[in-house]
Amino acid sequence: MHKLTNPFALLLLILTIGVFTSCDKKEENTTPPTIELMASEGYITGSSIAGPAQELKFKVKCQGNGVHVLTNFIVSSNGSRVIDEGINTDLLQRDVVLSKTSDPEEIVEFIIRDIDGKEATLQITISLDESAGDTEPIWYKDIVLDAQGVTNGKSFVSLADGTTLNLQDASNNQSLINLLYYFDNIDADENTISSPGANIDDSIISGLSGWTTRNTSRFISKSMSLDDFEAINSVIYLVDEYHTSGNRKAKNLKVGDTFSFKDEARNKFGMFRVYEINGQENGSVTISIVIQP
Repeated sequence: MHKLTNPFALLLLILTIGVFTSCDKKEENTTPPTIELMASEGYITGSSIAGPAQELKFKVKCQGNGVHVLTNFIVSSNGSRVIDEGINTDLLQRDVVLSKTSDPEEIVEFIIRDIDGKEATLQITISLDESAGDTEPIWYKDIVLDAQGVTNGKSFVSLADGTTLNLQDASNNQSLINLLYYFDNIDADENTISSPGANIDDSIISGLSGWTTRNTSRFISKSMSLDDFEAINSVIYLVDEYHTSGNRKAKNLKVGDTFSFKDEARNKFGMFRVYEINGQENGSVTISIVIQP
């Protein structure tokens, strides 16, 4: 075997290998992820038309480039983000369910981004079917919710019918629970309405973290008069008011506070207003809810 003894030749060989290796790596990493809408019955794959508040269902598939994991999944409607999630996976397949707003034309954009900052986008346009009528919402008025310190108190709400439940009954009917009330003196959130899907310390509501079904609702604070709130008579208004992704908790509640919310388990939109607050861990809150049927 011939030995390479010339030091300059050896150095040239090393540099050449390094250059080709570097180029290979650079080329390998330049491919962006991919995103597509999968065809399935009842799901949208391209521009279409929909009536006010009509469900818009998408089956999204995102694939990484084989080198960089996917880190961010974003969905926006006319520039407002309605979904913004951090992920860590090579493949993402999930259903996205939105509702048609009152905008004559609504551009829905899907974005997938990987850890190297590369991204893919997909846009479709949903036009408003103006011949389709609006519907009236459902009202649940003067709902009293007890804080966690009230013995056998009813702290939980099912938005399907406005029923309030205590902890034991709620635990036995987890799939029906959408909202709950408690007083938080750990994080200084004090009077709080959230959902089982929020991060709630077990010392506040025992056993909640162990539920197998933890529905999530998200909330956006609104500035609204009592008269305007009680005059709500349109479902499309409720959809329009929830214009971006909300927070998991409506906290530090005061009388007169009003929140728009989305019940993500059922893809229903609503609003609630605080009418009365009494006490702390042994107290209660009185609210009224208006929601999409």
